Amino acid sequence: MYNSVVHRTLRYLLERALDMRLPQRFLDEIIAHAREGRAQDAEICGVLLGKDGDPTELVRVRNVDPSPRVRYYMDPQGLFTVMQRIEQGGLDLVAIYHSHPHTRAYPSETDRRNAHDDQGNPLYPGTIYIICSLEHPEQPAVRAFHLFPDRSEEERIDIVDN
Repeated sequence: MYNSVVHRTLRYLLERALDMRLPQRFLDEIIAHAREGRAQDAEICGVLLGKDGDPTELVRVRNVDPSPRVRYYMDPQGLFTVMQRIEQGGLDLVAIYHSHPHTRAYPSETDRRNAHDDQGNPLYPGTIYIICSLEHPEQPAVRAFHLFPDRSEEERIDIVDN
């Protein structure tokens, strides 16, 4: 199952445009989810699934990290359910999102490290990482990145109609 998910993800990565296309409804949902988490002083997380790099589904995944104020760790059962959904629906893992309730929308060293295995290989090749910052709660900042062990590269988000 995992290999076919990686294969489809790599295929669409090679075919997709450079910009992250994000429907307005998913942007709104990510911000709403982040605000719910901030109210509990916790980072939130989830995924965007779709085809050919275009998100068609947003799935919230519970943050089970013991220090949710400063980190996220997706619930393994939730991730398993996501992987089943990907496999059954012929979908791609387009993006992983999480929030920074009190800091800027930029990947931390922990974010970059947790996106890779011990050898520095990406856990989810080609996946975009979206961060929603509520450092300024009335002006959420949402940014997208490709994460590497030693750096992050920002990707432009193109907000599209629902």
